[in-house]
Amino acid sequence: MPEFKTLYNVAEYAVKNIEPCDIEKFMLDENAKLVEPLNKIEGIIRSTVEQAEILKARKNQEEKNQARGQSYYKKLWEDAISKKPITIELAKEFLKENMLNENTNFAEEFIVETIKESFNTKKINVILSYYKEQKKAFDKGVAQSTREAARLTKSMSSQCYGAFSIKDEGIFKEKEILLKDGSYATIDELITTTKCNVEALGKNVDDNNILYKLRFKDNFGNERVIWRANHELMQKSGVLGLQKEGMFFTESNAGNISAFFEAVINAEKAILPRETAASRNGWKLDNELFVCGNVGYTAEGEKEILQVGNPLADFYTKKGTLDAWVKGTEKLWEFPVMHMKMYLACTPVILTLLGIPSFVVEQRLHSGRMKTETSRVAASAWGSPVELQLTADSTKCGVLAHVEFNNNLATYIDEAKISPEIRDLVYMIANETGRSKSNKDHGLERGKNSTTVAIMTCENPILPDNAHTGELVRVVPLSWGVEELLPQDVVSEITETYTENYGLFGPLFIEKVFEQHQELKMRFNENLKKLPNSEDKTGDYVTSARAKRFYAAIATAGDIVETIFREIGIKSMDSTDLCSKLYYQNVIASSRFEPTYLKAYKAAIAMYARNMVYFVNEDDEENLEENEEDLEENKKNEINHEKYGWIKQVIQKNEDGSEYSKGLCVCFDPKVLRKLLKEEEYAVEGVLKDWKEHDLIYYQWEGNKGSKYKSATVSLKVKQDNKAAATSTRVYALPFTKMQEINGDMEEELEKNDKHPGKKEKEDIDDILKALGKKENEVNLENVRKVREKVLKVCREQKGPVDLEELVKSVIEPDFTITLDTAKVLISKIAERGGVVLNKETDERARQVQKPSAEGTNDTTKKACNA
Repeated sequence: MPEFKTLYNVAEYAVKNIEPCDIEKFMLDENAKLVEPLNKIEGIIRSTVEQAEILKARKNQEEKNQARGQSYYKKLWEDAISKKPITIELAKEFLKENMLNENTNFAEEFIVETIKESFNTKKINVILSYYKEQKKAFDKGVAQSTREAARLTKSMSSQCYGAFSIKDEGIFKEKEILLKDGSYATIDELITTTKCNVEALGKNVDDNNILYKLRFKDNFGNERVIWRANHELMQKSGVLGLQKEGMFFTESNAGNISAFFEAVINAEKAILPRETAASRNGWKLDNELFVCGNVGYTAEGEKEILQVGNPLADFYTKKGTLDAWVKGTEKLWEFPVMHMKMYLACTPVILTLLGIPSFVVEQRLHSGRMKTETSRVAASAWGSPVELQLTADSTKCGVLAHVEFNNNLATYIDEAKISPEIRDLVYMIANETGRSKSNKDHGLERGKNSTTVAIMTCENPILPDNAHTGELVRVVPLSWGVEELLPQDVVSEITETYTENYGLFGPLFIEKVFEQHQELKMRFNENLKKLPNSEDKTGDYVTSARAKRFYAAIATAGDIVETIFREIGIKSMDSTDLCSKLYYQNVIASSRFEPTYLKAYKAAIAMYARNMVYFVNEDDEENLEENEEDLEENKKNEINHEKYGWIKQVIQKNEDGSEYSKGLCVCFDPKVLRKLLKEEEYAVEGVLKDWKEHDLIYYQWEGNKGSKYKSATVSLKVKQDNKAAATSTRVYALPFTKMQEINGDMEEELEKNDKHPGKKEKEDIDDILKALGKKENEVNLENVRKVREKVLKVCREQKGPVDLEELVKSVIEPDFTITLDTAKVLISKIAERGGVVLNKETDERARQVQKPSAEGTNDTTKKACNA
């Protein structure tokens, strides 16, 4: 028996030369004793030898079976069917007992050529399918045994790799030294006291990088398992990074450590186990694998997947028990908001499967409604709730990096405040595209796409009032909270529960997702239909349809959540009902999705309402009656500072120059209005274009014949400051009729000032009531207003002078019993106040009609305007 220098020599000799029955004798051999205490590795040697014997016997049997040929198995089959009835089960049993060691093609040929005599084609296919399944399972078992044998052999032979060896004391490298007698001797020099093994070869499913799994113990005895890429083991700078992980060696030995890894990898790369690694959470491998923390979930179950460079992975861990989590948070499940928060925390998992983009949830409430606590309970379903929260002072880049690592899982931002950074995040998160940047090699590094639901808590809206529809549709408001003040001991119990029990609900949700994978889209479409119908504020249903998809996705996640709740003892709620209520509140009963141009128009109206004194009402000044009261009021209207604009009658003209309407307008100084729109962050030219298209502003035709265009400004003669005579200037003319139509609330402001046209509606209603002989409390004023608005609408839509008789016929309802002459007088006044040009002939006839007395009118107004 040779002398053994290393454990590698021992293992090599044992596998090649020792029979299982001789192991005891081998262990007592004095030469073997010269190597490390062999009693520590006796079990490994025994298992290795036994595995080698098994593989050797299996190989011999396979060679023998191949040599026998089909004739041998045909005879066996004939013997079998001579003793038992010919059935499919007999054929299956025969194949399992006699042919699983055979080459697949050989066995299939035998089935087709020999057994076909006893069965029809359909039954042959059944038998063939059965054999393939059994062969696949058999081969898998053989491969497992082979890997196990290789792993056992490796556990011994890997102790020596060329000049390097691994001992209990650490890693050594052979070194020749010169002795005093002039001869040389080889010794093992310690290069690190950290005993490190390369345990597996991996592939990062996120970037396809090849990785190596290292396992070692630091100086505290803590076991560390890390992944490292090629360049991190083959370069000195990369190897030095292992010092931060806990390996203990000097910088001068970094080159030796790198050479050690090279030797180990070259020796073992063919037999190292293949494992999967990742660098961020979420769906992988065509949605067949979901990574959460250091665990990979598949339809077959869980497996360890170590994440590389993901600082969030360690936060997705399990602690405590599910029963304790359920019991300690029991009180919160009485409130719809807690159920909704759980739906939202689970929704990101299914967004990719449904093809729905990311979105932001804004839980806007004042303090005391447990915004933070409910978010932490929801986060505790997946991992450590405190560590998973982002604070309000997190930078935009920090949040985006968090989202990138946290793919397909929820992002929690506590106490967010309205700011440019938060506003940018809404678009960036919802667009699911990371930031692109240049690298040191002047190349382009594109950010990774990420899917999430960002759950933000705040006390004020995260978007301003002038936010675009594209921004608003990406934000789901949640104004719900815990409706009652919980006792402090209950709150303390909840806090203690989620800090000591977490990460236990998420795996149950993922398991259900795999079980219901094929049904998710069908259930999503069903929830989409169950949500209330809404008419989009823009008129094209696009915005509400986009928003509805988010709520349907939440409801689909909610279905799964509530199913699990029933299984673990939490009182469930109807997820579709909760999501329908939230959708109705946020979309149908809200004006948040108004088009941008309407919001800008309302901003202009509001600016006018706040600053009416800065707008000179020249038409009122021209028509003042000569009495002291009016003269005094006119003096109050004079201002000695810069004008914002004027109140003037403006004539709207057709392209050919003919007049088609005349109305009182708020005429803004262009500099004032443009400044307002810019300060409110509206695109001025785009807003003006939309105003022209929707007839919200009077325009002026300009240009030569054949190339005329609509100018948003119109020429108007007004009195400028310090000038006695009126001069021509350009203004933006917003008709009062349109302003009242867009924003009825403005009239209340206008009616506070008798010198402004907000008073016109009251005058019109007073005239109608006088003609009917009624008082305000005797009629339905809403019906009266409808008649008035109908008159104004018809007038606005006319492209020329309005015929009074035709106008009366078009606006008077059949049950509105009023004399034709009275109607003409009233409608003539309303039209006139609205700035509408009437046909001269009909206008004159109307003026000649005498006002009817109250007594005469009462006979014909029994039904007039009464509710």
